[in-house]
Amino acid sequence: MKDYKKLLTLLLFAIILSACSNIPQAPTKTPTMSAEEIMQAAQSTAEALRRETETQWAIENPSPTPTDTPTPTPLYTPTSALPLIPPTATDEPLPYLRVGKTSYTIFNIGDRDNYNFVPMDKLYIEVCYPNEGSGTWNENYFCQCTNMAGSLISPDGPVRLGKTVSTGEKACFSFNREGSPNTALGQHYADFQLYTDAGTPLSGGYTRVYWTIH
Repeated sequence: MKDYKKLLTLLLFAIILSACSNIPQAPTKTPTMSAEEIMQAAQSTAEALRRETETQWAIENPSPTPTDTPTPTPLYTPTSALPLIPPTATDEPLPYLRVGKTSYTIFNIGDRDNYNFVPMDKLYIEVCYPNEGSGTWNENYFCQCTNMAGSLISPDGPVRLGKTVSTGEKACFSFNREGSPNTALGQHYADFQLYTDAGTPLSGGYTRVYWTIH
């Protein structure tokens, strides 16, 4: 900008000198340029020089060619298939009535730690049934000895549950062996069955209790 102002000043000064040198000796013969005309001529000449200077600078200092901006690769496209998610496994619904694995306990009433049973020993028998169904067993469910196999089992009729048993709980029933006319040595047994309050035998509610006479 400073160089441009200096150039304009020198140019204006040169034009004024030129105009002055061309003034004739007899002013009345040739009209002279007014100050306003001299200024306009100087400005036009300076503008032409400025444009020429800028053009020359642009030729000598070309703008750098823009380079292509790399396009980032998308992580995934919206149309790409998503992986299949396997369905969550669900537990199968429990049947309303289901009896689990039955168990029993038997021991000598007179000597619980003595398992050397003799023919006329009185034995305590407890039979248990796990409730593995979704239904609740009510107090009128019962268990009964269905085969004494020569022994004397009491009571000889139904033994009521007397309480409710929910899923995961056990129903246990107590019986006694009062003795037996069968004095044979060896293995003996009695059969038991679990029933609903309507007297229907439950599937899986059968069990056989064994003991040995020495």
